[in-house]
Amino acid sequence: MGGFKRFLLFVHSVVGIVTVAVLSLASIGPWTKQISPLLSTWWVEIALEVLVGITLLGLFVSLVRAIVSKRVDSVRVQTIDGGTITVTRDSIASQAARVVESDGSCKVDDVTVRARRNGKVRVNVRVLPHATVDVLKKGKSLHDELVMELKSICGNRLGKVSLEFLEPEETLRITRPSATTDIVPATTTYLDPAAETAISSRSYSVSDGTSANLTTPSEPLSPDEME
Repeated sequence: MGGFKRFLLFVHSVVGIVTVAVLSLASIGPWTKQISPLLSTWWVEIALEVLVGITLLGLFVSLVRAIVSKRVDSVRVQTIDGGTITVTRDSIASQAARVVESDGSCKVDDVTVRARRNGKVRVNVRVLPHATVDVLKKGKSLHDELVMELKSICGNRLGKVSLEFLEPEETLRITRPSATTDIVPATTTYLDPAAETAISSRSYSVSDGTSANLTTPSEPLSPDEME
């Protein structure tokens, strides 16, 4: 839907709602006595008539479009001498579904084929992966395959091709090991040489209240030192 059509539809909807609301308040509700004298004012009558006219015009246009417009089931892809080559929308949708489901990783949820007045064919495919996939990588490859296959059917009539990925049927969850289950290698503790030397010296208490430090000698004592 273009911007101008969207604007007209918005105006028609707002005008219709306002018209129904004003007429309803004049006949139903606690404000009937206050609204009735207001509606008898000339400028309010003109404004209400304009709103009613716009509402009726919009309803008439909608009725005509519903009667006249018809669904286009086939698309003309090429004009040749003496006739045209057409292809049905169901055939285009079937070809798109075959491309998506060829490798077995995904299936098609829905295919929408639209034929514009300028002859362009727009295809929208809703893809349902069986498991979690890389959407960017898978989407690009699928899009390239779809464009190549659909161009063999539609030719230059092929317009925009869109892919919509839905939530996969099975979601793969990546779990990380807990810190409590990690195996920490055992470490070996070595004593410092200075600490070993300190351990070799011991202090003893004697009975007379004095203390003597006895150090284990590393070399034998001489006879003079022994005296």
